[in-house]
Amino acid sequence: MFRTALLTALLGLAVAAPAASAALAPPPSVLDFEAQPIGDLDDAAFAAAGVTLSAPGLGTGEGFCGGGVGSARVAAAPLECAQVTSPGHDSERSLIVSGGSPLTITFAAPQANVSMWVSAGSGDVTVEAWSGAPGSSTLLSILPPITGSNPFGRAAVVQSALGRADIGSVRVFTTNGSNMSVDDLTFSPVAQPDTEILSGPAAVVRDTGASFVFAGNQADTRFDCSLDGAVAVPCRAPYNVSGLAEGSHTLTVGMRDRFGTPDPTPAVWAWTVDLSPVAAPAPPAADGDGDGVPDTRDNCPAAANASQADADGDGVGDACETAPPGNVLPIAGERIVATVLSGEVFIKLPATTSRSFKQAPLSGFVPLKGQAALPVGTVVDTRKGRMSMATAVDGRKIGSVSQTKSAIVSAGIFEIRQRKAAPGSKTKISTDMVLQSAPGAESSCVSTSSDGPIKGRGRNTVRGLTATTPAKGFFRIVGAAGISTATAATTWATKDRCDGTRTDVGKGKVSVLDRESGKTITVGAGRSYLVKAKLFSAKQGRRS
Repeated sequence: MFRTALLTALLGLAVAAPAASAALAPPPSVLDFEAQPIGDLDDAAFAAAGVTLSAPGLGTGEGFCGGGVGSARVAAAPLECAQVTSPGHDSERSLIVSGGSPLTITFAAPQANVSMWVSAGSGDVTVEAWSGAPGSSTLLSILPPITGSNPFGRAAVVQSALGRADIGSVRVFTTNGSNMSVDDLTFSPVAQPDTEILSGPAAVVRDTGASFVFAGNQADTRFDCSLDGAVAVPCRAPYNVSGLAEGSHTLTVGMRDRFGTPDPTPAVWAWTVDLSPVAAPAPPAADGDGDGVPDTRDNCPAAANASQADADGDGVGDACETAPPGNVLPIAGERIVATVLSGEVFIKLPATTSRSFKQAPLSGFVPLKGQAALPVGTVVDTRKGRMSMATAVDGRKIGSVSQTKSAIVSAGIFEIRQRKAAPGSKTKISTDMVLQSAPGAESSCVSTSSDGPIKGRGRNTVRGLTATTPAKGFFRIVGAAGISTATAATTWATKDRCDGTRTDVGKGKVSVLDRESGKTITVGAGRSYLVKAKLFSAKQGRRS
């Protein structure tokens, strides 16, 4: 939106959106005509805003619109039939177009979303979106006739497909040649509106209640909230929920602008309620490892390390590292660099790599602390924590032309896999997160001759993973029946159930590959897709 005092004085732009987060899309621009004097409108009034308005007469006389007898003119003025008048939709002024002249709104740059209030003295109003000049370009969309004008104005909203900026002009006209009014012309090169959840519970909490704060990039007209996929209800921040069951939960929030348009990519917040008993910790010793450094200041209180050596600077002493230090760069097909963000994260290193560590070979899972370099083949348990992982995208040297990409993962167990890349190779290689089952989790799908089929068992979730990619990358969650792939900024979750692999997309989009049929489906924000398959039961059922 145009925010400077100069443009506001010249163009009368209405800036009603609250202060927005950097993660939110910029708010749209608004022409509200409030800074224009009553009467004729200058042809170039909105040129600096990248908008040109046109409502010419038929060239039959000065100031004459819509036909009739008069002295002929060479050409009609572009805004001969448009004037600023009073009142507006909910303001002092609006634009009136007389004599049945069509109003053409031409943008200097293509737009993705155009909205306005329209009103007609009689008859219906038609609104068309074109890729370029009306009549000589592609007609992108045409709204159903808009009827009625009391109170002033009905919402007219045209949007491009998939949020692309391809609207070059909009034409508005009445079907019977009557006068019409337009107010609050709103436009944006990106899809509108946009929503962000500013705060919520940690990834894992021991509380059955939660509180959320969220905001939109426009004036706060309305938000819709959906908890765990339920029907959305109107809501306002702070939004509180209570009485939650133990397990994973998701809140989806989307705003509606004043034209009634919903956010095409609502914000999503996922967390887990863990009510399992917690053992009382043993009283800490003043200096449990006897290295002369008090436990309150010791970066490795379980092992003597008087030097407090910390090679990777992650706050965990080298004597306590359970994996190689993270002060290295990732290498495609060999290692990734992981950082614990919150909660508890556990790892199980490949047996072939554990022999090279200074510590004894690791048996089972151990806690991951701070930052570490994890070899490909490591199994990671993030059911009670969140972890970021930086990976190399190809075989080129990082820091020259190749780059590292990152993902944030939580709420699952997975194995890190990545193919090796030839040195200098430009071929992009995906980082795969292969879902793993917790002990005993697959038993919920077993059907034996003694128990038979159990109603609802197919929807039992055996395992899953939630991932967020803040920017472009190449990450895949590999389920038993389907593989979900994200290559841009995306938040999604993939779960293996008894009846198949389900993918839920919060923001962005992913492609889902059916591993059996080879078919690939694109799943957009707010949508889900289930690759149907009978999982886990066939093999285990024989043990009955």
